[in-house]
Amino acid sequence: MKKIFLFTVILFAFSVTAQADEYVNGYYKSNGTYVQPYYRTSPDSNRFNNYSTQGNTNPHTGQRGYESPYGGNNYGDRGHQQGFSDGLMEGMRFRREIDRENNER
Repeated sequence: MKKIFLFTVILFAFSVTAQADEYVNGYYKSNGTYVQPYYRTSPDSNRFNNYSTQGNTNPHTGQRGYESPYGGNNYGDRGHQQGFSDGLMEGMRFRREIDRENNER
């Protein structure tokens, strides 16, 4: 009974690993740069199970994850903050233009 259980656990572990890795063939970009073949995690909508996510390590290269699973970068979600402030500034510019047009009438 123990052998069957152990076999099942090992079989499950290998099947999970096989599903997580995807081999990408080398290819040329439109600018002529060649990209070497590599392994990646299977595409899905989960940011937490990617090799590049902080806390994870790529088992093929040993490289540690560097991207925040919450978007942005390692310094907080500045990408989101920047987008918000850009939109806020654009709204303020638009409002000034409307005020200027109203004052000219």
